[in-house]
Amino acid sequence: MALAANELHPNSISYSRAIARQLGLQEKDIWRLLSGTRLTVNRFIFDDAPISNPDQERIFRNALTLSENPAFGLRLGHSLTPPAHGTMGFLANCSPTLITALEDFSKYLPTRVGFGKLQIVLSDRDIECLMHVIYKDETLYRMISEAFTLSLIILMEYVLGAPLTNAQLYLSFPRPHYWERYAEFIHCPIHFSAPANKLILPAELKNFPNVASDFHTY
Repeated sequence: MALAANELHPNSISYSRAIARQLGLQEKDIWRLLSGTRLTVNRFIFDDAPISNPDQERIFRNALTLSENPAFGLRLGHSLTPPAHGTMGFLANCSPTLITALEDFSKYLPTRVGFGKLQIVLSDRDIECLMHVIYKDETLYRMISEAFTLSLIILMEYVLGAPLTNAQLYLSFPRPHYWERYAEFIHCPIHFSAPANKLILPAELKNFPNVASDFHTY
């Protein structure tokens, strides 16, 4: 079925496939994740065409229901290593410095998702990474914010070659009841009920050389 112009958002199907893997769905069960969308199981498995925003939102909601795990966003984000982001992740992973990795990720994220964006703000003191998510529903917003945040932290840790400890994470939703689980994945201080989702790093990390940099490939 042709999509209306306002539905042509480039949500890569790879993220929904990552959800299916996290849920442990077999081919015969994938229809449960796709319920309420216009995707067929055959298309989901074999077609790399992007997913519209309405269908992507329905998949996220179905995932929350199927997982029966309010911390599913953390599990999902933990699986989104740079290779999970396709060419964009590959570019960021072989970039020369931390700031080029972040700027590349920010620049090309719109080619992968239509439900969020990353904004990088530099000052003499800080690198501020603002993470915007379009969803208004509290539970869905929290899940996507968690996955977004964790995938970004994992990218930084790939570049740094070490856990990200000297940063401050601000999340705009109230502290969830499972908040202690954050320590399994995130190694820096976390502040809930903040004005915005943002990760703040010291400016001296800006030119930190990427331990996996490959200039020729980049």
